[in-house]
Parts: sequence; structure tokens; C-alpha cells
Amino acid sequence: VSRYFPIDLQVQILNQADSLASLASTVSAAHANIQQVAAEDHDGGYFNLKLTITIRNRKHLANVLRAMHKLPSVIKINRTKTPLQAAIYDRGIGSVFVD
Repeated sequence: VSRYFPIDLQVQILNQADSLASLASTVSAAHANIQQVAAEDHDGGYFNLKLTITIRNRKHLANVLRAMHKLPSVIKINRTKTPLQAAIYDRGIGSVFVD
């Protein structure tokens, strides 16, 4: 049985045709799932996405992020940690949440 873990990301992406579709396709091709997405427009040139994706482990996360970084429309990707993830990491329980 494979366990998947939620990971929160902030992605800055160019606001152009097919950029969001390309990102979703890339995440899917890397065998990850997008659980949640929210977008905020900035000056019409780019927008910030808040994504929650599911991954199997740190290696899987690294592969997904590498694939996302290869997209020409992706400007920046930041990992965000929820308070629960930070608490689990602080207790040394969930090394899967370590970057």
C-alpha cells in the first residue's frame, strides 16, 4: 500500500496561454496529484498559485519539483509548511516533510 503525503507549494507562473495546463500536465506526468489550487493575479503579467500536491516521499517530491522547474512559464517555486507539518518535523517524526 502506497502512502501519499500532502505538500503545499507556492508557484509564481507567467500569465500566458496554456501555462496552467502545462503545469497541471507536468505534475500529473510525474505521478503526483493536485489536491487543491488557488490563483492570485499580479499585474496581469504573472500570477501566484497556491498548490497542494500529493507525493510519495522526498525523492518523488524532488522529481516533481525538477519537472516543474523545467517549464518556461514557471518563475519560482517555494515550499510552504502548514503548522501540522512543522510540528511533525520538529518532533522528528515526519522526515518526509524535510526539504
